[in-house]
Order: sequence, then C-alpha cells, then structure tokens
Amino acid sequence: SVNYIGVSPLASTTYYVRAEGCDTTLTATISIIVETLSIDPTGINATIPTVCAGDPTILSIQGGFLGTGADWYWYEGGCGAGTSIGSGNQITVNPTTQTTYYVRAEGTCNTTNCASITILVNDLSTAASAIVPSINNLCPGDISLLSVSGGNLGTNANWEWYSSSCGGTSIGSGSTITVSPVITTTYYVRAEGTCNTTTCVDVTIIVESLSTNPSSINTSSNNICPGSTINLDVIGGTLGAGASYEWYSGSCGGTYAGSGNSISVSPSTTTTYFVRAEGTCNTTNCTSIIITVVPLSTDPTNVSATILSICPGNSSTLTVSGGFLAPNDTYLWYENGCGAGTSIGTSNQITVSPTAQTTYYARAEGACGNTNCASITIDINTLSTDPSSIIASPSSICPGQNATLTVSGGTLGTGANWEWYNGSCGGANIGT
Repeated sequence: SVNYIGVSPLASTTYYVRAEGCDTTLTATISIIVETLSIDPTGINATIPTVCAGDPTILSIQGGFLGTGADWYWYEGGCGAGTSIGSGNQITVNPTTQTTYYVRAEGTCNTTNCASITILVNDLSTAASAIVPSINNLCPGDISLLSVSGGNLGTNANWEWYSSSCGGTSIGSGSTITVSPVITTTYYVRAEGTCNTTTCVDVTIIVESLSTNPSSINTSSNNICPGSTINLDVIGGTLGAGASYEWYSGSCGGTYAGSGNSISVSPSTTTTYFVRAEGTCNTTNCTSIIITVVPLSTDPTNVSATILSICPGNSSTLTVSGGFLAPNDTYLWYENGCGAGTSIGTSNQITVSPTAQTTYYARAEGACGNTNCASITIDINTLSTDPSSIIASPSSICPGQNATLTVSGGTLGTGANWEWYNGSCGGANIGT
C-alpha cells in the first residue's frame, strides 16, 4: 500500500484515514476547501441612461455572482483593457461624451466575462456671440430682421427671443425673427434645451423720432412794402431724425424758398409761404402764412381849384386828381413847399383862404413811402379903394348940354371898373 492518495473534489470535502489490519487505528481527518467561481453578470442598470454632459448617473450590477475573493471591477473604454474606474456593486459616473461602461467579477479562481452599458450624453448649447440686425436704426413701423451669430444648439434646444430683459417678454423662436418696434427696444436671445440655458446676447434697435407739424409761422408783420425783407419763423412742432424745416412758396412742396427755423423773404407780389419738416422718417403737413405786398401810391397828376384867383377873405376848394392812392395811404397837403412846408390838411380835397398868393402841394403818403407832389398856385385879387370925389366939367350946364364927370382919387382893384349910377348908388347904371 501507499501512504497518500490524490483527490479532486468539486466541493469542499473532509477526508479520513486509518490503518486497518489486525486492528483498526484511530482516524485522522483533513478538510479540503473548494473555492467558488464567480458567475458572469447579466447586465448593468443605470438610474439615468441618457444624461447631460457632466451630470451623474448610478450604474448597478444585474445578475451574476461573486466567487471566492472576488469583487466587481468597472472599466470604461474596454473590458479590462480600458481605464479602471472603480469597484463594487454600483458606481457613480459623470460622462461628458457618449461612453460605454464595463463590469466583471475578478476573484481567486476566475475572472468573468463583462457586462456593458452605453450612457448617452446630450449636448450642451453654447451662447451666441452676437445678434446681427438687418437695420440698426429704423423708423416707427419699419421692419428689421434679427439673426443669431455664433453659438451652438444642444440637444432639443432652440433659440428663444425676448424683449425688455433676458427671459422677459417672449417674442419668438428660431435663428431669425423680424421685429417692428415703435420705440427704441433692446432684444435678447439665448439657447434653451434639454441640458442647459445659455446666457443672453442682446442688441438695441433704435427707433428714430418722427417730426411733428409746425403749429404756425411768426413774423413781425403780414404786410410788406415792395422791395422790403421780412423774417419768417417756425413756431411749434418738433424735428425728428435727420429732419429740417423746408420752406416753399405758391404751394406746399412748390417753389423752394429756403431751409431752417427762420428764413428772410422779399416778395414782389402778395405770396403765400409754406413750411414743413422733412426728415429720415417722415414729412409733416405744411403750415402757411400770407405775406401781403402793399401796393405803392403813384404820383397825382393835377390839383384843381374852384377859384384860381380870389379876393382877400374868400375861399377856394382844392382837389387832387390822377395817380393811384394805395389802401391805407393818405393825401397830405402843404403850402409853400412839397413836404417841407406847412402841413395844412389831409384827404383828396381841402378848402383854403390865402391872404397872399400861395402855392399849394399835395402828395400821397403811407407806410411804404411818399409820392411826388402835384401843385397849384392861388392868386389874390387886389381891392379897389374908395373914390375921393367926382369932378364935373362944366359943373353948371344948360338943359340939353353935356357935362363930363371924372372920378377923382381911389384905385381900381383886380378886374374892377368904375360903374356910374343916377338916382342912388347902385341905382340906374348910366355907364362904365
């Protein structure tokens, strides 16, 4: 016999040995421990199978069995050949890209096959770099196209637009929108998706101001003399973007007359002037004013008198005629000089009672000037003086004879004759 035996138990076994012959000895024993094998895991469970980049998910073993001295070992990038990332029944991972994770049992007797799981990673959005408007400055009611520049949309993300503030009043979605603000407005855009919301970028669209109608035109007077100049000034209204006040005559937008808040004009005839604001965004209605060119009087051609030669103390009525007397002008009369003499009255007719030969002058006078004078001279007739006596030759006559009567003393005035009477003074006229 031999003193040993080879065994190959499949499970832990106790072996006994004794000598058996003439007698039987006591028994010796030994236990052979058969270590257990690990069994392949059947799968891996993830609390979140699809995550956002950097977010955690917990991986847990499904099935399998750990043999003697074994534990679960986790890898990424390959089963055992990849990067070891931990051990145990579960681990927490934070993938930033799509990643396959592996797990197997590793122990005293064996290493199992791996189970694996692929964790999908949703993309993060990145913020836009700018908003590009088709028009930065626009008029009320005009349209500007706003477009996102730069940035990337992550998983299930879209560009969301706001006004007033980032995340304020929602005004649309997409990479472009059209806006038509009535006042200057700041617009914001950001990416919003499954995994993140980016910061906003913004752009301010400036809405230019509109001009408002001027309310009136101011001037020192609505009447002007021919050849004179007068200033016209805009009252009220406001100038919008790029606007100025533009002036016209004849009609609104008619003959161009100038630009600015004030212009000087010198019309030759009565003229209506118009002003309006013209600018980038609008042209207002016109405001107008009529400037009347006062007509000039023309020289009178004649002065007539009811009596050209008068006796002292008598009167003559003088009348100016010919020429043209402008409205608001007046005829003024002078004696002994045209305008430089003594003023003696107004109107087209006056009555005079000169005591000596006098020349009278008449002219039209008004706001726009004076005409030349027309004139007339009134003569004064001389008075006769009383005769002192009558001389008869002879002073005594016989019936039927003649006597010559002669005035003695006295003088004859202008146009006077000695008139003879008998019976009484002024009685029967008997000769001249």
